[in-house]
Amino acid sequence: MTDPTQDRSTAESRAAERGATGEGSSSRPSSVAENGHGETSMNTDQMTAAANALLPPVRRAPPASIIKARIEAMKQIHGVGKTGRNSFHNYDYASDFDVLTAVRGPVTESGLYLEMWPEDISEDKFGNMWVRFAMQWQHESGEVAEPVPWYGIANDRDRNGRNGDKWFNKAATAAEKYFFLKQFHIPAGKDFDPDAAAPDQSTAPSGGSSSRKNSDPGLARGEKTKHGDNNTALQAKLREFIRDVMGASDESELDGVITGYGAMIEDVRQHFPSWWDGGVNDDGEPPVRIIERVRHELQAQAETPAAEGVSGSAEAAGNAIRAQESCDALAVWLESNKSALSSLPDTERKSVWALYKRRMGELSQAPTEAAQ
Repeated sequence: MTDPTQDRSTAESRAAERGATGEGSSSRPSSVAENGHGETSMNTDQMTAAANALLPPVRRAPPASIIKARIEAMKQIHGVGKTGRNSFHNYDYASDFDVLTAVRGPVTESGLYLEMWPEDISEDKFGNMWVRFAMQWQHESGEVAEPVPWYGIANDRDRNGRNGDKWFNKAATAAEKYFFLKQFHIPAGKDFDPDAAAPDQSTAPSGGSSSRKNSDPGLARGEKTKHGDNNTALQAKLREFIRDVMGASDESELDGVITGYGAMIEDVRQHFPSWWDGGVNDDGEPPVRIIERVRHELQAQAETPAAEGVSGSAEAAGNAIRAQESCDALAVWLESNKSALSSLPDTERKSVWALYKRRMGELSQAPTEAAQ
């Protein structure tokens, strides 16, 4: 008696052989042939095989927990404003700060975490650096999705064609920003008003975000403050204000910054008080605390006795370094003597720098040793 298993195996083998050679195909000749124009033509099976070779590999669907979490996050992300400005090419864009501010709260609250790492780096003929990242969604339950390849492109070359040290960071920022925009289908618009789109969701311009409901009066859709700013413009000005506050060199400049942004501060405190004092939106350091911290640091810096300068010699620099009694004082000394140190010979400058690091280490250990 014939073994049916063996017969089926033999039949399948013969069918495979016919498919490989094109035998039995009714749509095309069995082999590659001339098409009359000196070009080769393929049969249907060969064309299908060639097309499949060009397709990307089939990816497995993410775990159900990650799909559900991404949908929940997407429900909370209504769009981002375009607060960035490219003055050279004259266009507005959604900055990475805009995107991360909109995404961070909803993503973390839904239990998601994005892991990314570089897999390949290449350079094109125009000097652009292409970095292929693997982007992997991870869930607080421990489930992970299959990594997705995503490119970041950057160019940090100077006029002499040399690559700078920031191209990788730029590529990573671009990859992350556009990955979020496309994964969550986030619309971006110059006049987009997050609060008008989601009146119960408050975004903290100081760096954090929260979807908790608050009692801020807010702004209605299309409404502007008495100084003519909508929600997005107000957020942008508040971010600029924070940067200027943190960049103040003394208390006089700090007071000038606060005065200069008086209209914006009035609008924020009237419509979004939680942005200002962190009453509800306390994920990031609120402006009122940033001002207090910066003022305290500037006062401490002003009260620090004038440190002995370099006086053009490594010996004087060494004496000045040893005379500092705190890490802060030593850091202030270095900042005020950078130009003088740069004029020292290489060997002396290296010696001073080694002494500086050693002294900084001693001062940083002093409180621990005293406690012991």
